[in-house]
Amino acid sequence: MPTLFEPLRRLLFLSSDGAFGFPDVVATESKYLPVGWGTLACGKSGHRAKRMYVLPASLEPDSVQVENRLRLPYARAQAPFVVPLVKRAAPWLGVAARAFATDPTADSLSNVDDFFDFPPRSWQSCADSQPHLQGHQLAFKLRGVPAGCPLSVAERLPATAGSDTAAMHTDGDDDGLGTIVYLNHKSAAVASDVGMPHADLVVASGRAGGRLVRIQTFSPNHVVCCRMDFRNCAHGNVARDVNSTIPPVKGVSQLRMIHYNRTEISQVVQYYRKNPSVRMLEGDRKSYLLTERRSLGIE
Repeated sequence: MPTLFEPLRRLLFLSSDGAFGFPDVVATESKYLPVGWGTLACGKSGHRAKRMYVLPASLEPDSVQVENRLRLPYARAQAPFVVPLVKRAAPWLGVAARAFATDPTADSLSNVDDFFDFPPRSWQSCADSQPHLQGHQLAFKLRGVPAGCPLSVAERLPATAGSDTAAMHTDGDDDGLGTIVYLNHKSAAVASDVGMPHADLVVASGRAGGRLVRIQTFSPNHVVCCRMDFRNCAHGNVARDVNSTIPPVKGVSQLRMIHYNRTEISQVVQYYRKNPSVRMLEGDRKSYLLTERRSLGIE
C-alpha cells in the first residue's frame, strides 16, 4: 500500500514554481502538471510534435489504399523531478483499478496498448493477472495548502488566492473513460467543521448538460476515485461562494491525479493493432519511440 500523502511534498514545490506546469484555463486554483505521451493537440512542443508518418489504412492488396496521416506521440514531461513523483503516486491508480474492476480478465491488452501505457502497469503495482488503469497521460493538480508547507512556498501557490471556478467543460481530445483519484489530507489541528465543499465534482449525463450528479470528493484522510467519460460528459467543480471571506485553511489539502487517454494516440494504437504485419518498432520509428519512452523513465 502506498503512503497516502508522500507525493504532496514534491507536487507542492512544482506547483509553486513558475518554471513548471501550465496555468489551467479550466480551473485556476492550481497549476496543471501533465506527464506522459503527448500529441500535437497538447500544445507547443517544438520538433517532437511535428513527427508524422503516412500509414496505409488497409493492407489488403485488392482494396483502395487510403492514407491516414498519423502523428507518433512524444514524451511530455515538464521536469526531471516529475517522473519520481509519478512513480510515488502511480500505485494509487492500481488501487483504483482494483476497486473499479469487475472482471480481471477484461484487462488483457496487446503489446501496442502496453507500449503507450503511462504510468505502466508495473508502476501501478499491478501484476499481470491484475487489472490496471490504461491511459496515456497523468496530470496533477493541488488544491489547498498542505500542513507543514513553508510560508515562502504557500505564498506562491495559486491555491492561496481562493480562485476556484465551476468551469463546466468537456475534454474534446480525450478518448474513452478517464479516472480522477483524490488524495485528501486534513491536519488534526484543523477544526472538525472545516471542509472543502468547493472541491465537490459535478458531472452531467451529456456534453451539453442533462441530468447532473454532485459528488463529494473531499473526505478527510481518505482516497476518493471517480471514473467517467471526460469527452462526452460535461464536468467541473463547484464554485467557491463569492461572498466568502474565509481564506484557504493551512492543513486542508487535496491532490488530484487525472488519468486519461488521448484520441490521436488511440488512433495510432488502433492502426497497428489492426495491421499486425506492419511493425511499429522498426527503422526510424523504433529509434524514435524507444528514445521517447526512455525519457519518461520506462525501459
